[in-house]
Amino acid sequence: MQETFDIHGHVGMFGGEVRLRPFPEVLKEVQEHITKNYASTLKDGSDDSQGQSDRSALLIKSYIQKYLEDNHLGVEDTEQEELCELIYGEMTGFSFLTKYLYRDDVEEIINLQPAGNKAKPYQVKQVRNVILKYQLGGAIHEI
Repeated sequence: MQETFDIHGHVGMFGGEVRLRPFPEVLKEVQEHITKNYASTLKDGSDDSQGQSDRSALLIKSYIQKYLEDNHLGVEDTEQEELCELIYGEMTGFSFLTKYLYRDDVEEIINLQPAGNKAKPYQVKQVRNVILKYQLGGAIHEI
């Protein structure tokens, strides 16, 4: 079994000039590196065992942080620890939804995916039900 440890505990933030780049570029570069070099760790992280999953998450985050440090990568107005968490979230979850999932003012999230250029019948029903439930339509002639 692979032991997880923090490789950054005694290392300075970068030790050099940070190259600030847009988040999508940094994400793409880090994703490619992690996927190419640590695919087995990503796979192990999907294990049902919570302990194994937690260890894999820590290890992957450590690899992300090390790559950012080694390559002097950063994103403007984002601390390195936050950047690492954002990248990890993008790589392992539904990160585009994360900011909505735990908000008190979001009651429902529906997933709409077209079938070609048409909505799927169950999706039409789902949207209709949300419109009716939250009275989003206004007057009948406005719908």
